Amino acid sequence: MNSRLFIILLVIVLSSCDLFSTRDVEEPKKTGSNFVPPTTPKLLFDNLRNSLSEKVSENYMASFVDSAFLNSEFNYIPASGAEATFQTLSHWGLSDERIYINNVFSAVGQSNILLSLTDEFSTPQGDSAFYFYTYALNVPANNPDFPTVYQGNVEFTIKLDSRNQWVITKWRDIQIGNLPSWSELRGRFY
Repeated sequence: MNSRLFIILLVIVLSSCDLFSTRDVEEPKKTGSNFVPPTTPKLLFDNLRNSLSEKVSENYMASFVDSAFLNSEFNYIPASGAEATFQTLSHWGLSDERIYINNVFSAVGQSNILLSLTDEFSTPQGDSAFYFYTYALNVPANNPDFPTVYQGNVEFTIKLDSRNQWVITKWRDIQIGNLPSWSELRGRFY
């Protein structure tokens, strides 16, 4: 009886699913992130653009100063018109930045966010630099009452932290005429 049971089990095991063959190799999973340690100012601003288009909030937040690596705080200066409308912008910090960007990413769903930074002017000064851009930010949110394009000028102060990575320490938004600014986007999505 035991030998019959053993033979039956042996036949079942050997006939099932190619026990001694190897399986096909799987392709590596792609994370979908183009984040690169920002060891140059160009990489910092590339990461900022990519984090918006890929909608990766951790990569977006990595563009800003981290007090664990640099003895400095983030300073945000909103466009004056938006600050009058959205009072929360007057005391804006990194926790507010995280809330706003997560809300934006949720609101756009699968749509693409596009950031264009043009008319660059910069003044590098060793471990810090000043960058000025004209920006156009396309945010196709699922709310017909909100603008889709935000435009203005932006002044960034960036510094090199202890990891030898460039980070944004100061962001000043400047409205152009009556166009909705990036500050208005922050106020609407906070």
